[in-house]
Amino acid sequence: MVNNLATALKAEGLYTEAKRILHKSIPDARRALGAEHDLTLNFRKMYADCLCLDSSPSRGDVAEAVAIYEDVHRARGVCSATGIQVGMTFHDVWTLRE
Repeated sequence: MVNNLATALKAEGLYTEAKRILHKSIPDARRALGAEHDLTLNFRKMYADCLCLDSSPSRGDVAEAVAIYEDVHRARGVCSATGIQVGMTFHDVWTLRE
């Protein structure tokens, strides 16, 4: 349910609301499912997307997003059999900021 709500909020451009929900849900997903579970990684990636796409992200927001993307990429590299990729590349993040 959280995944659907956060996805809908992000799709509507309501990044602050999506970040708030994801920020509260990520620790629960880690505890219940584990840090490398696909849903936990999806929550983290979506949170990073929202950090970058929000109307006026700070350098700290972008730096946090990049760190999350790197961590998710590493975790999914270990689980590459799933065939899931990190949607936004680092180039995409920096292009958004230029």
